[in-house]
Order: sequence, then C-alpha cells, then structure tokens
Amino acid sequence: MKYLIPIAILVATPLLAEEPSYPEHHRTAWICTENLGGSTTWPQCLNIIFAECATDEVGSESHLACLDETRQAWSTTVENLQKDVTSSITAEGALELANLRSEWTGYVLQKCQDVAETKPESGREAARLGCSITEMVGLSAELDACLEGRSASPYCQIEN
Repeated sequence: MKYLIPIAILVATPLLAEEPSYPEHHRTAWICTENLGGSTTWPQCLNIIFAECATDEVGSESHLACLDETRQAWSTTVENLQKDVTSSITAEGALELANLRSEWTGYVLQKCQDVAETKPESGREAARLGCSITEMVGLSAELDACLEGRSASPYCQIEN
C-alpha cells in the first residue's frame, strides 16, 4: 500500500519531452539542405544558415564574431548529435563513425582553407568560417537522419 501513492504520482505526471540537442533553426537548415534541387536552392539554405549574421558587413569584426558564434553553435549541435548517435548504434558503427569523423575533420580544415585562399584578404576569415559552418550543417543533418532512421550510411546500424 505504501507504494501506491508514488506509483500514482508517476502515472499522473506527464513525461517531460526530451529537449533536442540543437536549436530549432538548425532543423530548418537541415530540411532546406535535404530538399536541394527539389523545393529549395542553395542560396535559400545559406540565407537560413547565416540569417543571424546577415546584417553585418562581410568580413567586419562584428561579422566575424557572429560567424564564430554560429560556428560554435553548430559545433555543439554536431557534438551532441554524435553522442546521441554513438549511444544508439552498434559498437562497430560507433568505431566507424569515429574514424569517419576523424577523416572529416582533416578534410574540412583543408577544404575551408582552400576556399579561403580564393578570396581577397579581407574576406578570407569569413569564407573559412562560412565553409566550416556549411560543412557542419551537412554533417549534423546526416547524424540527425541516422537518429531518425533515414540514413543509409553503413555506420548507422541502430542497436536493438
């Protein structure tokens, strides 16, 4: 009888919805990129991804600070999603994902440095940050697709 009240409280208390591990506007960016070539265009997606920095002059200190904050937010999203994916997939998948992520990091560093080198000096840092952000958008969209069961990537074998 002493357990009836605590059980009744648990049954009567609605479960709190788990907070997503990313800001909601990140999902909007993923949806945009997933529909490229269909209902959306790359410029539309860029407008979504960089909306917070759109009023700053490109390459200005305020623009670079905004891009850095945006990059940090996307980096946090990627890290949180990777943790969620890693805890949901098989051990073999987690190892493969870790290896892919290691390769991806080097690839993005080199790609974004190359992109920056094609820009005038005043726009190089903005180009590098922008490139890094768009790459994180793609990676986080893939990780989210894995969690939602929409990924065909070999690492994404959900643990039963």
